[in-house]
Amino acid sequence: MESRASAIWEGDLFSGGGTTSLATGAAGPLPVSWPSRTEAAKGKTSPEELIAAAHAACYSMALSNVLASGGNTATRLDTDAVATFEKKEPGWRLTTMALSVRGDVPGISPEGFAAAAAEAKDGCPVSNALAGNVEITVEEEPAAGTMFLVMLHLDVNENQEFDFVFVDKRNVLDKAVFEDTTMIAHAIAAP
Repeated sequence: MESRASAIWEGDLFSGGGTTSLATGAAGPLPVSWPSRTEAAKGKTSPEELIAAAHAACYSMALSNVLASGGNTATRLDTDAVATFEKKEPGWRLTTMALSVRGDVPGISPEGFAAAAAEAKDGCPVSNALAGNVEITVEEEPAAGTMFLVMLHLDVNENQEFDFVFVDKRNVLDKAVFEDTTMIAHAIAAP
């Protein structure tokens, strides 16, 4: 299958502008400009934003396939992709793509979700197209379908010091929850 898109550009690179459209009609025409790539979007897109969108969609599809192949169908996957466009020698380059994925996957452990996320990076066609040219990272959060315990810090013995409230006697990894700069809880994946 072939996918098509087109672009129209008018003027020079720095003061000109244009549009890009998808042949399917699903989006566009989308305005593009040099400042939307290097300064602020101001309601316009950039090739890097479009690549990030393509990568987020492709990675989500690859991850859903890896999960289903392992017997864990995702209820929902939320993937963010951040493409970094930087001036390097000899010119501007797409240097990194940071993927962040959160999932609602009933029955999977945080370790299983992390393994599937790493495998999906290698199986994603957009990741493969960027490989060797762009550093790609994946940050996964434990599946939302996994049970979580929340441990609040309370002043249990009323000595005006916050005490760590244990939910059970097992050693578990925790992740601090902050409100601004104040730690208010620990989110803990149930063992």
